[in-house]
Amino acid sequence: MHPDPIKIHPSVKPGTRELILGRLTPYAALPAKRDEVAEAFKRITISEAEARACGHFSPGERTRFEIAKAEAFVLLAIFWDNMQSPIHDHDESDCGFKVIAGDVEETRFKVVEGELVTPVATRRLKSGESARSTGESIHRLGVPRGEAGQSITLHLYCPILGYDAMGIYREVDEAGMKARSRQRDHA
Repeated sequence: MHPDPIKIHPSVKPGTRELILGRLTPYAALPAKRDEVAEAFKRITISEAEARACGHFSPGERTRFEIAKAEAFVLLAIFWDNMQSPIHDHDESDCGFKVIAGDVEETRFKVVEGELVTPVATRRLKSGESARSTGESIHRLGVPRGEAGQSITLHLYCPILGYDAMGIYREVDEAGMKARSRQRDHA
C-alpha cells in the first residue's frame, strides 16, 4: 500500500479527508498547474465545527493551522480574532481562500511610488464566499475594519507559501507617504 501523497490533519473527518484526497491528489506533486488547483479548491468544503477541531482562536491574533499538505500546496485554516493581516503579497504563491465562519474584509492595493501602496478596492466576504489572489497581488485580509469579531477562513497556497518570503507593505496615508517596510511576516 502506498502512503497518501497528501498529509491530512488527524481531526479531519473521513468524508472530508476523502474529498480532499479525491480533489487535490492529482495536483500534489510539483509542478502543479495553478489554475487547475484553484478549480479543485473551489469544490473543497470544511465545516466550521471541523475547522474548530483542527485549530482555535487566540485573543487579538491570527492563527494558522495546517489542514493538509503536499509537495505542491498547503491547505490552512486561519482563525482571525478582532484583527487583520498586515498588507502583504504572496511572493510566488497563488492563494485561494474561503470564508468558513464570520465575515472577512479584503482590501487590494497597488504600488504608488517605489514600493509604497494605496488601496484600490475593498470587499466584504461572507461565510461560504471565496476569492483568489495571485502571486502578484497585494492585499490585507481579516475581520472587517472597525468591527469586533471572529472569522475562520480556509486557504490553499500553491506552491507552498514561504512566510518569511512574504513582503509586508505600508499604506500611503493622507498626510503624505509613510516609509514602506519590507519586513518579514513571522506570525
